Parts: sequence; structure tokens; C-alpha cells
Amino acid sequence: MQPGWSEIPFVAAAVERWFAETAPVAERTGVGLDVLFYWEHRCGSWQAQSQLEWDIAQEVFTPFGNRRVLELLLGVPAHEIGEEGTALLREIMSVADPSVLGVPFNPRTLRYRVLDRFQRGRNRLRREARRLLR
Repeated sequence: MQPGWSEIPFVAAAVERWFAETAPVAERTGVGLDVLFYWEHRCGSWQAQSQLEWDIAQEVFTPFGNRRVLELLLGVPAHEIGEEGTALLREIMSVADPSVLGVPFNPRTLRYRVLDRFQRGRNRLRREARRLLR
């Protein structure tokens, strides 16, 4: 839970209700309750805010608002997802619109690799700083 949520009665009640209603889903699907919470609340909030900031004409597919789709995607065994997680995404794209497969999919340019390493290092330093400050 986010810091401060437990101090706001209606938020605490809503989160408790979410956990109670979602526990059977987690049990049935084998997807951890904490994983569902993270995807539905953390990623869902981020995605909702991001979509508000994007162009009004942009097409977006997001599973965050549909628990059945999210359950299915999270329930795919790791060995079936494929290298770097792209096999499943490519399959979804081929069903939705095969022409998009002609566009480079997360190209690994030198610039991308440098930025990725920088961001990973920065995130590692932030995590370590938070750990030390606790």
C-alpha cells in the first residue's frame, strides 16, 4: 500500500475490500495477490495518467482495466512468453493488426542501450539510497 493510505478511512476500506474480493481470483489463477495489486493499482494508475497526457488520437491497448485480460496475461507461463517477453506481444499484434509487425519492435540502438544502462544504474542508486536512509 502507498504511504498514508491506511490513515484515510475510505481508502483503507476500499483496499481491504479489494483484497477480500481478489483473494479468490489469486487462488484460482495462481497469480499472486501482490502481483495483481501491483498491476491493477500501481501500473493502472500510471497508465491512466499517461493516457490523459497523450494525444487524443492515439490508439492504446491496456489490460489494466480488465481483470480477466490481466489474469490471462499474467497467467502465461514464462517459457511460453518467449525471448525478452516479445513472443506473446507479437502474437497479440498479429491478431490485432498483422501490418504492425513490419515496424521495428523495441529496436536496440546504441542510444537506446546507453540510455537503458544509465536509467538502470540510476534506479539502482536510488534504491540503495532509500535502503540506507531507512
